[in-house]
Amino acid sequence: MIKEALEAQAQWIESLRFENLNKNIIASAKRVLLDSLAAMAAGSALLKSPESLGEGPSCVVGKEGTASGEWAAFLNGTAMVSTELDEGNQFAKGHPASHFLPALLSEIRKGRYSGKDFLTVMVAAYETAVLWGSAVSLTAKVHPHGNWGTASAAAAVSKLQGRSREFIHKALILANSIPMPTAWASVFAGANVRDAYVGLSNLHGLMVPAMVETGIFSEPEVVVSLFTEILGTALDGKKLGETERGLLYIEKNYMKLYPSCRYTHGVLDGLKELMAQGLKACEVERIEVEAYKAAAMLRETRPDQILSARFSIPFTAAAMLLRGQVTAEEMTFPVIRDTEIRDLAGKISVREDEELNSWLPDTRAMRIKVIRKEKEPMELMITEIKGDFSLPLSDEELKEKFHGMTSFLWDESRREKIIDLVERLETIEDMNELLPLLGA
Repeated sequence: MIKEALEAQAQWIESLRFENLNKNIIASAKRVLLDSLAAMAAGSALLKSPESLGEGPSCVVGKEGTASGEWAAFLNGTAMVSTELDEGNQFAKGHPASHFLPALLSEIRKGRYSGKDFLTVMVAAYETAVLWGSAVSLTAKVHPHGNWGTASAAAAVSKLQGRSREFIHKALILANSIPMPTAWASVFAGANVRDAYVGLSNLHGLMVPAMVETGIFSEPEVVVSLFTEILGTALDGKKLGETERGLLYIEKNYMKLYPSCRYTHGVLDGLKELMAQGLKACEVERIEVEAYKAAAMLRETRPDQILSARFSIPFTAAAMLLRGQVTAEEMTFPVIRDTEIRDLAGKISVREDEELNSWLPDTRAMRIKVIRKEKEPMELMITEIKGDFSLPLSDEELKEKFHGMTSFLWDESRREKIIDLVERLETIEDMNELLPLLGA
């Protein structure tokens, strides 16, 4: 079944044309692009530039000059996920766009490609990423960065190059034969090698078409073994081959408003609602959070690194209660080491609830119970989060997020130019009209 699914996927990727995309799909792709560019720009501030970026025409978002396509794909991919503000998709169980957009931006500089070309390739890659993310069941200790997403970068580059169905088929098999053994332990240790997983995934995907040309190949049996015996426990061929169902997933993504793991956002939205009803931090005796399995892992009460703070429900919840917000300002060492926040975080427990697990992947629900000193408890069930596809950001809210994340880097005139070009992307004859605006 995997062999047939890969063949069907390659056929669909090769045959997709701009004329196949309806206006909602096009609008969704533009929104994903704008949000992703903001994430790359914001993340660029967290990365130093190495002395040499290689010779080449590719843009490293937020940095001066140009670089080799390989360095640009790696750095843009790493930057894009480093602030935890990039878009994601619950059906993929991860972040589809981060796995291919940096590679696509590198490849686009090699020729004259229109906005229609870019949007078509972007949609094909996004759907490829989500199909793989939804089909793979990773083991509990494997992080979903740098493994199932590599296929989408290979698909994007291959399609942009105008490759045949047979070539794309080979590229998909090869890309899924070189996944990385990425560790959740990196997150809880606060090690930003976790961000580099995505950078390397883009680099690998960018290289796959050239690897195919050199004669390097793989077979479906290798892919099955990797994802059912080594990195994962199952690979659903039926889901993987769902190319005839139409384009759905890019319209069902989420946009993030907090610079923390999306699994924390339900609690943060819930606490904001309870605070609006009168909840005060000084009243809290303890808080009990019930969550689905993945969110229940985020229970560290005293994170020591910024990355591990982004993945802590107790820390982000305590910061929300005491500071009234969770923004980039809260993701700094003085805040994560604040004794008042740490003391309150110690009163917040998180446990897994099997009923909430049964609602996945369609609904990521969480329950919050606040036990208050000398007051009645407050309880809340959260079934959707601001930014979900069921409760999406408006276009104006998305632009506000873009401005907020990039104002440190670009002046208002440049930010408005980028927004304008993204909004009319299908009218652009050469993507190089946009890319030069993305540097420092």
